[in-house]
Amino acid sequence: MTGDDDDFLPRLGKMRAGGSRQGRKFLQQVIAATMLAGGGKSGAGKSRYGGGRTARGAGAGRVLASRDRFAAFRQRRVIVKSRIVRLAGKGIGGARAHLRYIQRDGVTRDGTPGELYDATHNRADGKEFLERSVGDRHQFRFIVSAEDGDQYDDLKPLIRRLMARMETDLDTRLEWVAVDHFNTGHPHSHVIVRGKDERGADLVIARDYLAAGLRERAVEIVSLDLGPRTDVEIEDRLRREVEQERLTSLDRRLLRDVDADGLVGSTERDPFRQALRAGRLQKLKRLGLAEEIRPGRWRLADGLEETLRRMGERGDIIKTLHRAMTEQGLVRASGDMVIDGPNSLSARPLVGRVVTRGLSDEAADRHYLIVDGADGRVHYVDIGKGEAVEPIPEGAVVRLEPQRGNSAPVAVRMLSPLPLHRQLASGGPTWLDHELIAELPEPLRDAGFGHEVREAQSRRRQWLIAEGLAEEEQDRIVYRANLLAVMRRREMTRVAGQLSDELGLAYVEQHPGQRIAGTFRRIVEVSAEKMAVIEKSKEFTLVPWRPSLDRHLGKPVSGIMRGDDVVWTMGRQRGGPGVS
Repeated sequence: MTGDDDDFLPRLGKMRAGGSRQGRKFLQQVIAATMLAGGGKSGAGKSRYGGGRTARGAGAGRVLASRDRFAAFRQRRVIVKSRIVRLAGKGIGGARAHLRYIQRDGVTRDGTPGELYDATHNRADGKEFLERSVGDRHQFRFIVSAEDGDQYDDLKPLIRRLMARMETDLDTRLEWVAVDHFNTGHPHSHVIVRGKDERGADLVIARDYLAAGLRERAVEIVSLDLGPRTDVEIEDRLRREVEQERLTSLDRRLLRDVDADGLVGSTERDPFRQALRAGRLQKLKRLGLAEEIRPGRWRLADGLEETLRRMGERGDIIKTLHRAMTEQGLVRASGDMVIDGPNSLSARPLVGRVVTRGLSDEAADRHYLIVDGADGRVHYVDIGKGEAVEPIPEGAVVRLEPQRGNSAPVAVRMLSPLPLHRQLASGGPTWLDHELIAELPEPLRDAGFGHEVREAQSRRRQWLIAEGLAEEEQDRIVYRANLLAVMRRREMTRVAGQLSDELGLAYVEQHPGQRIAGTFRRIVEVSAEKMAVIEKSKEFTLVPWRPSLDRHLGKPVSGIMRGDDVVWTMGRQRGGPGVS
């Protein structure tokens, strides 16, 4: 033994023996086997054996050579995307938005909101999870998607076993929550892991484990559950790749086989692979991405891999557009479907109705909006990080303009949370009213959403006339002076009267410069605008609501009216920042 208790020198043979012949004989056998496998130098030049028998990796080579032609495709594929998110500053707010979004409506098989679960409960409390995360340096987010995930009736057991294996690998208990999504072609799970180990220290996970280790664990479990792929499954998958307009495993093999002259052959020894390769090259030729220089020798287009990736992304977007339109019962021509970026929006901002919102890159938390535009076309727009844009209800009318910044390339302004049909008879001012009296109203194409807006404006004019808010004079409509202010006051009076009867308190209107003090009781909607109910002992008032008020629900608040808004002063007397 050495001086270090963790180091020792093994001696082969029986206990307390001084190195027997049997021990030396075993040692010689080990050395000889090492030499045979090419692991040592002694006698290498005198060896009577050549070729693969003495080369490095000979053992592995023999094993690989004995596998069948589909060995590389036998395992079940699982994609695991990982991301580390900093929680400092506004990070916890982003984590709250992310948690809310992955539980959104329509992600389960029956179209209901997703439910959080953890290691032991089928319903986990996301709010409590985030409260425990306050002060954490970071959190981990994973997306686990098994290619054959549709064969699972329930993904919870799979995720729980995967996280248990992860705890074993990392030698610590993990605190996590997850939600399963079934609203895409491939069922998948979102897993959020706190960035703390069981002792409360920052959890640091090796890069290799995040990049590949967790995926291999998932592959092990799925392959154990579903068994290896059969030849028929593999052949069907490869045949489908021949005609796909995206990057495939056939393309990767072609790129690997390009020779020094930049050419690739169309032949392979295996007849089935030969047919696949020849078919794929013909498909690439039709796409303008490959050219046959001479019989059996092909030149692939420069940037083939990136081009096919972009084609695949575009194809996915087109499918997303068609699926969203079908779900909403909307019919549009394929030529009226547009994929927008900041550059295409720079000529003129986009105004339209929100069809749906979704995740274009769930690992990076990048979102998109599908907007049925007033120009008669349906637009797919990348709006950047999820926390950059507040939640917007489907059917809301929005205005999109480009702005600088990769995290928020587009500024999204909600013009009205009310869909068109709810604006027709609304007592308060609506987006339709703004457009009717605007000097430069939004241009409307007589197709799609533009046509619907024209019809809605016509019906809204008739409603305004019936309410005495407009008059028809010969061939034009004359609207009442200060129309929007009059309508807002009418709606405020109506809502305040209902609350007064309900609460048994008198309503007091607030004016600029007045001080507000009372208890924040709840939120009500007035003309599609959220208002906060501030209650005193014998009266109440309505003031514009802001998200910062939410943490003071049921508590005393105070502030001063400044124009149409309130500057809240809670906490400032104690040196805090207050609420704005």
